[in-house]
Amino acid sequence: EELWSNVEIIGWLYQFYISEKKDEVIGKIVTSEDIPAATQLFTPNWIVKYLVQNTLGKQWLATHPDSNLRNKMEYYIPSTNPENMEMKQVEELTFLDPACGSGHILVEAYHLFKEIYLECGYRKSEIPELILSKNLFGIEIDDRAAQLAAFALMMKAAADDKTILTKKNITPNIITINETNHLDAKLVTQHLNEPNLKTNRAPLPHKKFATIELDEKPLINPKTLVKDKINLADINLLVDLFKNAKTFGTLIRIPKTLPAILETIKNRTEIIEQYGDMNDQEIIAQLKPLIKQTETLAQKFDLVVANPPYMGNKYLNQTLKKFATENYPDTKADLFAMFIERGLEMIFDNGLCGIITMQSWMFLSSFENLRSKLLDKKTIVSLAHFGARAFDTISGDVVSTTAFVLQNKNHVDYKGTYLRLVEGNSETEKIRAIKEVIQNPDCGWLFRASAADFKKIPGSPIAYWVSEKIVKAFENGKPLGEIADVRLGLITSDDERFLRRWYEVSLQRIKFDATTREEVKNSSIKWFPLNKGGDFKKWYGNQEYLVNWENDGNEIRNFMGNNGRLRSRPQNMEYFFKESIGWSLISSVIPAFRFFPSGFIFNAVGPSMFIGEKTMQQKILGFCNTKIATAILKFLNPTVSFPVGSIALLPLILDVESPVVSRLIEIAKQDWDDFETSWDFSENPLVRLSCEMDTES
Repeated sequence: EELWSNVEIIGWLYQFYISEKKDEVIGKIVTSEDIPAATQLFTPNWIVKYLVQNTLGKQWLATHPDSNLRNKMEYYIPSTNPENMEMKQVEELTFLDPACGSGHILVEAYHLFKEIYLECGYRKSEIPELILSKNLFGIEIDDRAAQLAAFALMMKAAADDKTILTKKNITPNIITINETNHLDAKLVTQHLNEPNLKTNRAPLPHKKFATIELDEKPLINPKTLVKDKINLADINLLVDLFKNAKTFGTLIRIPKTLPAILETIKNRTEIIEQYGDMNDQEIIAQLKPLIKQTETLAQKFDLVVANPPYMGNKYLNQTLKKFATENYPDTKADLFAMFIERGLEMIFDNGLCGIITMQSWMFLSSFENLRSKLLDKKTIVSLAHFGARAFDTISGDVVSTTAFVLQNKNHVDYKGTYLRLVEGNSETEKIRAIKEVIQNPDCGWLFRASAADFKKIPGSPIAYWVSEKIVKAFENGKPLGEIADVRLGLITSDDERFLRRWYEVSLQRIKFDATTREEVKNSSIKWFPLNKGGDFKKWYGNQEYLVNWENDGNEIRNFMGNNGRLRSRPQNMEYFFKESIGWSLISSVIPAFRFFPSGFIFNAVGPSMFIGEKTMQQKILGFCNTKIATAILKFLNPTVSFPVGSIALLPLILDVESPVVSRLIEIAKQDWDDFETSWDFSENPLVRLSCEMDTES
């Protein structure tokens, strides 16, 4: 029963309502109509509070330092830097959620705005109307979600002013994006320029027996109001802008020339709405929402806060993928990254943008351009790194998140505040941790770092927790990719056809010790050893597979699909059969690097590095298998994969000796050969031990 006392229950109900549809479409290429179901995720209240309190709350405290608001914000993170924000009165502050869903963030912002208004001396009954009309704005592509958001805000307002539901023209500033796919620009222009306007005569007199002049002329002739012609090109611009708009939503950018044109169109629609006939008004009814959404999308706000949609590029439908490539080349890897870029565009200079997203933008190479923009032109004010399991409604490690606040201005050497909360395994543990670190900054989970710190590491990952020694290793060391050739290998596109275990093939048809492709060409051998990644094995091992490379891989290199295109990808063949250090591209634990003697081909899931000089080869292998290298890889690429790009960035200190590496390889090889799965197996270790004991006795 107590749950129903909070209006947020509406959002949870809607989340449940669309859950079946979400299960149907998740993990597939998502059609435009299914985007809301695939991407809507109800944000836990504690995360919403963190975002709202550290944007709206921070803005108010920065310009009103004597405010008591600080005592009412349990998730507020004070800064150690001088704040630089424009002083504004509460009625002037504008707050936007550009993907508002069922309104959870807007409801929380309503709470905080109400506290500010009360602190400023406003009467409680007048506050709701001011907040709804002046402060809060929302944009959504899902009609039903937008209706629920508006309903939630009206319920909050009605709790403070019971008369607000009876007042005219008091509705939340929440717009649903409308499309123009079926709108004819030529027809719209014609109705705007040639409306069928009614003539309004003077009203009847109120007094009884008053004289009525039958030939009395109208007070105004509306046709005189229709003067300037509206250009078809301008209407075309408006109509074209919002084609497929429910697919793009807030990501649509308004051309700078459109707001000026829009004023003329808006004035004309108001005239036709008052005096036009039914046909004209039907056209105007379709045009009015476009005008409203254009004004909102072109507006600048003081604060933007969102839990934007998460959808990787591979799941975007072709319409959305093309739009992303053309309009968001630096952030096209995921919808949430595009919303970061767009959110920053929609705030004033020095404004604040608070967002919760996947953590991938902090580390992965596909978001390097985004990081570069943020570090060079914006300021990371604070960041709470939640990692996995911040949402109890999502099981496992599917979504690893981070919530952060950006300022739309670059402040040199600004030390942002970073909270490392990745260890907790539930919302309860995350909440306990964030409250503890706020109350006790010296607990060890709070870090301060600047953009300059991140730029010292290649790719500028937001690795706020790394030690100064690791940063110096990047400054003083040499990237591994400059010493070794780090490469991806063969992709057959049909492993069942081209690969075998070594014991499935006649030994007479296998060559284990090839050294060059030329040697292979001149042989009649079909099968050759393949490094295919495999289980966790350090130093040596995972030598089980063979690949058909007969006649220099002629069959694989000419493996075509039904469309006549090459299916296989035989890349970096010049490195085939050379000594190498290999590892498994995918690993659920830490990476393991191992030595491969000459004679091997390597494939895409068994990437390899090649070093000509033996001593250097052992140094690199020794370094890659250290805890230090593992710790660095955790922030260069915090996923279950270890791509060649991340490995190539590892900093190598060249004066480190590695005398034990050859011995470690020898021990690992002996261990591998002790099992019959090795092609060099000669004797069971128990038999050998028994013989040794007999000899000793």
